[in-house]
Amino acid sequence: MNSYKYYSFTLQDARDVVNISFHVDSLHGDADLYLSRNDKFPTKVDYEKRSVKSLSYVPDEVLYSVSP
Repeated sequence: MNSYKYYSFTLQDARDVVNISFHVDSLHGDADLYLSRNDKFPTKVDYEKRSVKSLSYVPDEVLYSVSP
């Protein structure tokens, strides 16, 4: 099933933030994360960062380092 679910995240105050981490656990199959700060609807082809794990029983993670 090739469907996307989109979520947005807004960081109001980044003064004390060093990293932001996004995780996904899949109950069935291999869920992937595609993230972008510029593109509102990232896809498999158009994204800034993506998760790289390929095993369905291992949680996927994407880490952003926040610039001061």
